[in-house]
Amino acid sequence: MDKEGSLRRRYLDIKNHDVDINGTEFFLAKAMIPDIPEILGIERAVYGGQTPWDDRAFRSELMRKNDRLYLVLRRNDWLVAFIGCSLNFKTKDCHITNVAVAPNFQNHGLGYFLVNAIVKKARQMEFEKVTLEVRMSNTRAQRLYRNIGFVDDGINKGYYFNDREDALNMKMDITKLG
Repeated sequence: MDKEGSLRRRYLDIKNHDVDINGTEFFLAKAMIPDIPEILGIERAVYGGQTPWDDRAFRSELMRKNDRLYLVLRRNDWLVAFIGCSLNFKTKDCHITNVAVAPNFQNHGLGYFLVNAIVKKARQMEFEKVTLEVRMSNTRAQRLYRNIGFVDDGINKGYYFNDREDALNMKMDITKLG
């Protein structure tokens, strides 16, 4: 195996473990195919009964072991939050594809924790930036991302498939982090 391949495998081989988020214990794990029904359940709860990504889309993402990273947080064996990203090793770009927290666990720091976990992974892999899109109407998420260090990077008109809502592109230059 080449040097890049072994580095990639080392950083993407997440060890499942307990984490403390604001005084509450959660279990952080790499997402797996059996997690998909619970992931879709969180999407339905967050997006008013809709699932922006279906079973097939998540299955395809989770099967890509070399350029995707999906994490889940569990509380008492219930999946309560997830995040996913695509990794471009040539451009050194980590793109957060989706992040969602079950409604009864929102505003407890889980989204903040997960986004920071992905940023930390991207820094370990010596990536240069982390990018994402967020709905223009989702000002709470925009505020969270800005608090973490993301900046606005343009608008993607009609980005969202179901309702054609615009997306705010956001990015974080992680080469400048101390």
